[in-house]
Amino acid sequence: MHITRLIFETDRRIEENASKLRGYIGGRFREYSILHNHTAVGVLNVYPRVQYRVLEGVPMLVGLGKDARRVLAEVADGTDVLKLGQREYKVSGTRMFSANVDLRPTREMVHYRFITPWLALNPGNYKKYMEMRGWKEKKGFLNGILVGNILSMCKGLG
Repeated sequence: MHITRLIFETDRRIEENASKLRGYIGGRFREYSILHNHTAVGVLNVYPRVQYRVLEGVPMLVGLGKDARRVLAEVADGTDVLKLGQREYKVSGTRMFSANVDLRPTREMVHYRFITPWLALNPGNYKKYMEMRGWKEKKGFLNGILVGNILSMCKGLG
């Protein structure tokens, strides 16, 4: 799997969250459905090939696949400002990093940690979660959701 990170260098730290970044980039480059998962007939129900992050005030896009790399290069070339909510940030430069990674099953235990918040609960499963009594039951429920998320990602990425 080809993975590309596009990092924006801005005149100051970004204060908004990644959803504002997604809204701006997706609206600015509407011709690339990979950036926003919408078409003329509605929402594409596929695993997102471009994901948005703001880590410690630094905005970045993560693209999965070679098509995403090409689109992220267009975004990098065509972005000199980020308008996020009521604020505008001047883009002084961009950095792109690409790598091929091997996504495959493994027998070894792999430990991961979240570097951005994980939104595990939708309104339906939030209600179920709140009705659970102990932490052990809640943790098992969250682990099941996480396994489902990982399986969806694997299917979506082939």
